[in-house]
Amino acid sequence: MSAYFKIWWIALATKLVLAATLPLSNDEAYYWVWGHHLQWSYFDHPAGVAVLFWLGQPLEWLREFGLGGAVRWPAVVMAHSTFLLLRSYFDNRISEKSQIDILLILVCSPFFGLGSIVVTPDIPHVFTWTLGLLAFQRHSQRPSLSSAVTFGAALGVGFCAKYHMVLFFPLAIFALMGDRNWRALAPKFLAFGLLGGIATSAPVWGWNLAHDWVSFRFQLGHGLDPEARSTVQIAEQLGSYVGGQLAILSPLVLLYAWRRRESRAFSALHWFGWGPVLFFLLTSSRSPVEANWPIAGHLSLLALAVLNDSKRWAQRAMMSLWTFVSIAVLVQAFAPESPILNSDPTKLKTWEFVRFKALAPIAKENPNLFASSYQMAGALSFEAGRTVAKLKGINRTDFFDLHPSGIPTTPTFTVALENDWPWPEWLAEAGYHIVSSESFDRFKLVHFARSQ
Repeated sequence: MSAYFKIWWIALATKLVLAATLPLSNDEAYYWVWGHHLQWSYFDHPAGVAVLFWLGQPLEWLREFGLGGAVRWPAVVMAHSTFLLLRSYFDNRISEKSQIDILLILVCSPFFGLGSIVVTPDIPHVFTWTLGLLAFQRHSQRPSLSSAVTFGAALGVGFCAKYHMVLFFPLAIFALMGDRNWRALAPKFLAFGLLGGIATSAPVWGWNLAHDWVSFRFQLGHGLDPEARSTVQIAEQLGSYVGGQLAILSPLVLLYAWRRRESRAFSALHWFGWGPVLFFLLTSSRSPVEANWPIAGHLSLLALAVLNDSKRWAQRAMMSLWTFVSIAVLVQAFAPESPILNSDPTKLKTWEFVRFKALAPIAKENPNLFASSYQMAGALSFEAGRTVAKLKGINRTDFFDLHPSGIPTTPTFTVALENDWPWPEWLAEAGYHIVSSESFDRFKLVHFARSQ
């Protein structure tokens, strides 16, 4: 076995152990609920992440041994297999040492290392994005109708993972134009590629058509609606985005990725790396952007940084820093209620692991309990081993507002409140009224009954 695959297998085994022992975050538990209610698509995202949790259902018996996180394993294997796709992209055109260096920096990086055991839509998104890189490479080298269809099909599958895949197609056009590869841009190839993409992304289009395009409208509004009302707010959003990207990729990685020392065969990686980063830089002037949104571009930028850093000192520095930070995060994750460096543990992301812990016994005992947020619903559902729905119409719109589980079918029910959200109007129309409420830990339990 080559050194590359020895490192690959050791890293995968480490990820599988950590994934099994760490509790699920609130968002992961929410997607786990999706896996128990498979649909062609969902309000928040396409169905890619739901399928991964559906595949993990046969592993749920491991919860009895304290390994509930094993439901992540199909997703972790997919995320780690992305490195094999990237290896195929470079093939034998770079040395084995360079392949190993790329693998090491990815394994240590925040998103592709420790972050890849947290199951989100980014896992199937990055996997299919890399699959798209392979398909693009083969079409650009030997254009044909079959390669065009395969390329389009790969992008269509990626669209079923995350809508951000839509960026790939224009970036591919720019990359081909930059290389003056006019043959690969022939209209017949574009047409067949489009047909391949439409065919494999049909589930998302069909679901949205049946639901008044609600998911498309939500995501477009979430990322492009202008929220900043002043120059100061715009500057804050831009600064937050740039600062987040510098912290995750580091200025040194960005510097080396910007250099053009790599083989011309890999010049397209600049388009697929900088494209997402710059696109979301632009949208950050309108709405806040999450640091992970350009994650697919990070893959290309990290690979370029390795290829262009001949002395490797920047890689070693970043790997050391990322490893230290990852260990600190793991320590906090296994003890989320303990303060680290005198910080407030409730302000850290790891607080999600215990945020709704106090409500877990009630969720297990009361089949008529409803949550007041999708995060609460996901966490309590996973703890109870059944769907604990969010009450329809309360808080922001999500999966439960389009699913029948969000509507009570019994004369009485209880809602757990973390914050005082306005009650939906349909409750009174259905004859429900509040009969009592009580404080429980830091939550409020509100009991409803239907008028006779």
